[in-house]
Amino acid sequence: MFKKIFGVWNRESLLKEAMETAYKMLDEDREMFRSAVRFVLFGEKSPVDPRQKDKEVNRYEIDIRRKILEHLAINPKQDVTASLVLLGVSRDIERIGDVCKNIFELKYKCSSSFEDNHYTAVLKETAEKLLEMFDLTIDAFKSCDTEKAEVVISLHYKTVAKKMEELIGALMEEKKMNPGAAVSSALLARYLKRVSANLMNISSSVVNPFDRIRFRLNGTE
Repeated sequence: MFKKIFGVWNRESLLKEAMETAYKMLDEDREMFRSAVRFVLFGEKSPVDPRQKDKEVNRYEIDIRRKILEHLAINPKQDVTASLVLLGVSRDIERIGDVCKNIFELKYKCSSSFEDNHYTAVLKETAEKLLEMFDLTIDAFKSCDTEKAEVVISLHYKTVAKKMEELIGALMEEKKMNPGAAVSSALLARYLKRVSANLMNISSSVVNPFDRIRFRLNGTE
């Protein structure tokens, strides 16, 4: 199905413009995510302010909606599925921007910095894995690569989501850790899982039929 939709996006001028805007959003998200996690977990000065970048991503999503609406106004009975898929994808991309902003703001909202411990090591490892998932998702979405999309889906369910839930559970039972540091770590784990889920959603649009986008093929999230 995605190959047919991909063909529509490249054929229809307004949808092609909307798709190219979605590419820009994904590239911006990756840079936002990298800057935010490097700033929070590694103490590196952020070359970009994700809060400002998030506003730019929001404008991109508005532009995509407008182009899709214009396309459907001209062709009300054509390319409806392709338009709906692109709307859904743009929404997931926009949500990643929101979460990147939340990650960045952890540095200011939580008084305790991330301690050098097992939890932080797992968070750093997961953040690096998510950067790989960004690359795979971008490649899958741009080139209709189902194999890379399936890798992203598998990584989300079998690695990131599982590992982050286990980490949060362990933090809830932690007795010796500074409470502020524990809260910071749990929040970041939740944010990383959310980014992973959004990347999975985008990748699922490449491999799943329309009614199963955002879900496993067996119907579960």
